[in-house]
Amino acid sequence: MVFQKQKENEIIEYVRTLPTKSIDVKSYNKKRSLRQNDLYWEILTIVANNEGMNKNELHEHMKYMFSDKIESTFLGHYIVFPRSTAEMDVKEFSNYLDEVIYFFTSEGYYLPTLEQYNL
Repeated sequence: MVFQKQKENEIIEYVRTLPTKSIDVKSYNKKRSLRQNDLYWEILTIVANNEGMNKNELHEHMKYMFSDKIESTFLGHYIVFPRSTAEMDVKEFSNYLDEVIYFFTSEGYYLPTLEQYNL
């Protein structure tokens, strides 16, 4: 069950109904916002079209360049791959998006910002 912090009375009442009184409390980090994601894909579309690339390929390039890396071993093979942007929370994706925008603007692209981008 998920409760918002502002509804502490609801949480207390819910806990009173439980047969056991042991609960886990953890913070909730919202996944990237739809506006952030839409801006990201708009930027990829602009650059990919200009460079003659597919935006999905460009997305993979950006993940390899700016996403955290996951290291794994599979059937004795060591593998390193980028973390999915879909798993990032709002703050993480914001940092990732900032790096992507900085990279492209340093390459001479003029790109919309989240504030300029009307969704």
